[in-house]
Amino acid sequence: MELEELKDAWQKQNTKLNESISLNKSLLREIKLEKAQSRLQKLYTDRIWRIVFYASMMLLFGLYIGSNAPVPQLMISGGVYLILAAIGLIGAVNQLTIVQSIDFSEPIPAILKKLTLLKLNVLRFIRLGVWTVPLYTASIIIMFDLLWGVDIYTVGDKNWWISQIVLSALFVPLAFWLYNKLSIKNMNKEYMKNLFNSSGGRKITASVDFLNEIAIFEKEDH
Repeated sequence: MELEELKDAWQKQNTKLNESISLNKSLLREIKLEKAQSRLQKLYTDRIWRIVFYASMMLLFGLYIGSNAPVPQLMISGGVYLILAAIGLIGAVNQLTIVQSIDFSEPIPAILKKLTLLKLNVLRFIRLGVWTVPLYTASIIIMFDLLWGVDIYTVGDKNWWISQIVLSALFVPLAFWLYNKLSIKNMNKEYMKNLFNSSGGRKITASVDFLNEIAIFEKEDH
């Protein structure tokens, strides 16, 4: 009888222990999910501000183009940056849409899939940013006009313009090289981590890490 009671007590204790472990894992899962969600909420806010910024830039460059309608070089330069601002706006809207689509009640693999899509989207727009390098002359034209009221296109001599054309041409292969270097296969490189993190990637990486920890716990339960 004592042996049976001992077995029964052991079974009850084992059941309580399993329930406690299960509860702890459940609580840990909720904590990790909340942390992942918190990081993405910060990214959501960041993308809202970026949308406001790029939309403002589009408005300002649109006004700049309109106020310089008789001067084609100023209109073209303003148009270049209007397009760049539009690309930035599209990127921010796309990323915001992906963040909004993430439902933390979904299975972890489904959430991780959307975070991977978000990560690739951020990387895509980082890579597109290198193509602003060959277009730097447009910024010089706008800077001289806004800061000093000088149309550098008109007052610049022939040699200066030749140097600008040569530099822009040289920057094209540089942009190609940078575009290829900023690829997903180099994500472990320090320069890629810094660029990615500065574009909101740190928040995405933190969310992925928290979710991966949950995935490990769930895998152990099976």
